[in-house]
Amino acid sequence: MKKNVSNTNLIYIIVYLLIAAIGLNNSLGISAGNFKPPIFYTSVSGLICFIYFLIAAIRGIYFTIKKESFPDSLFLFPRAKGAVTLCITVTFLIYHFIVYDGPFYTIDADIFNLITHYIVPIMVIAHWLIFDKKGIYKPIDPILWTGIPLIYFTWANIVALQHTEIPYWDGDFYPYGFMDLTLHSPLKVFTTIIILLVFFIALGYGIYGLDSKLEKNKPLQLKK
Repeated sequence: MKKNVSNTNLIYIIVYLLIAAIGLNNSLGISAGNFKPPIFYTSVSGLICFIYFLIAAIRGIYFTIKKESFPDSLFLFPRAKGAVTLCITVTFLIYHFIVYDGPFYTIDADIFNLITHYIVPIMVIAHWLIFDKKGIYKPIDPILWTGIPLIYFTWANIVALQHTEIPYWDGDFYPYGFMDLTLHSPLKVFTTIIILLVFFIALGYGIYGLDSKLEKNKPLQLKK
C-alpha cells in the first residue's frame, strides 16, 4: 500500500476511534460511573466495530514505528470487515427507519444519537468504500455475516429469560419489543427474527455486489 494512502488510512481509523469512543462512553455509562452492559444492538454493534478498528490501529502504529510497509489491509481477517460493516449498517437503518419516531427525512439531533446511529455507521461504510481492497469477499460471506445479529438475538433472549438482571428500561427485560416473549408468542418472535435475518442477508449481498462492482471498476478506488 502506498505510503500516503497508508498514513491517511491510519489517521482515518484513529479519528474514527476517538469519535466512536465518545458514543460508547455515553451508551455504556462509563464516565458517569453508571456502567450499563452492552445489551442493546446499537451498543453491541458499536463495540464490535470499535474493537475491530482498534486492533487495526494498533497494527498500523506498530508498522509505522517499525518503519515497515503496511499490508494490503490493517485489519485481521479482512473478509470479516464485511460482517462488521453489515452489523453497523443495520444499526443505522433500523434506528432511522424503525426506531426513530420523527419524520423519515429528519434525524435525531442529539449529539450522542448522531454519533452512535449516524456518524459511526457512515464512517465505517466510508472506510470500506475508500480504503478496503475490493474483490476479496466470497459468495458465501453475506450468509456468514449474519452470525453477529443471530448470536445477538440468541444471547439477548437467553439473558432476558433468566430475569436475573435489572430490567433494561420501562420495566422490560427484553431490549426490544419484537423479541419480547412476554408480549408475543415464540412463533411470532421466531418469525420476526427470520424476516430480519433475510433482510440482513439481502443487505449483505448488496454490499457484496457493490464490492465486486468496485473491484471491476478500479479507477473509482484509491490506488494501492
